[in-house]
Amino acid sequence: MKPHPSQTPPLAWYRRPGWRLALGLLEAGAALALAGTLLGFLGRWHWAFDLFAHFRGQYFAALAGTGVLLGALRRPRVALVFLAGAAVNAACLAPLFRPGPLPGPAAAERPPAVPPLRVITANLLYRNPDPATTIAWLRATPADVVFLCEVTPVWSDRLRALADLYPHQDHHPQADPFGCAVLSRVPWTHLEIKEFISFPSPSPAVRLNWHGREILLLGMHPPPPIGARLSRLRDAALAQAANFLAHHPVPTRLLVGDLNTTPWSRSFRVLTARAGLTDTARGHGWQPTWNVRSPFFQIPIDHVLVSPDLIATDRRIGPDLGSDHRAVVVTLQPVAGRP
Repeated sequence: MKPHPSQTPPLAWYRRPGWRLALGLLEAGAALALAGTLLGFLGRWHWAFDLFAHFRGQYFAALAGTGVLLGALRRPRVALVFLAGAAVNAACLAPLFRPGPLPGPAAAERPPAVPPLRVITANLLYRNPDPATTIAWLRATPADVVFLCEVTPVWSDRLRALADLYPHQDHHPQADPFGCAVLSRVPWTHLEIKEFISFPSPSPAVRLNWHGREILLLGMHPPPPIGARLSRLRDAALAQAANFLAHHPVPTRLLVGDLNTTPWSRSFRVLTARAGLTDTARGHGWQPTWNVRSPFFQIPIDHVLVSPDLIATDRRIGPDLGSDHRAVVVTLQPVAGRP
């Protein structure tokens, strides 16, 4: 005898063939996210494992969502496993949402000792079909110093039109994705081009005098970790940059650019530890910069890292400008009590 609808067991709908298939695919995806969660901690043993570390946000969303759903469907054991994986990723993501220190007591009640320093870094995409949009955005979003990646000869010509805003410019255009340019409102006291590895990617090191405080800004765009060789080159470039910054006589330092790594990668942790730098993304939430065209796999690989005597009072990412990256815009102030 067919049971009356009122006697149908609760949640029996998910046992139907179509829903069972959908739920099975969802569980399989969560299982892959759990595997990626664990493999991401093994980057020191193989370059491919380190790639899994970049997707902590996606792992958290997949595992938390699936765990909550399975809990509602009365499958507590599997749900707890997935929720535990979500908790691991949440711990990795937590620094992005944890408020950072203030510049000093009652900082909001008094004007800063010096005006804030505004920094922009952006990967322009050397094959960007719409440079006019980027030029208009740079003009509408004034900064004090700008570091740009993937500057080609065509891009270089277009950027020179911003000379009224940025009279101090240094261009190193290339036909490949590793040209660069520095634009500044204030004159620099010294500029040198660093070549950290045997790879054609110049890294300008610029010294600026910002209201009596000397600042060193190093711009970088190391190769992407596509394969074992390029991964080794990226790690070597970041390690050499860290040593350069750690031993530089200027105490106030910035490292900016498309670093082709995320805060959860081993290469990033080694870089910040050796150089003594802080990620300005801390306390400013989830701000992925690449890949603009992929709504589900965007990750933060463009960075502004600073020495401990600077703090980011504001940090945001730019709009879609035709590149596969979004720009990073950071406002910096000195930390009270530090020289």
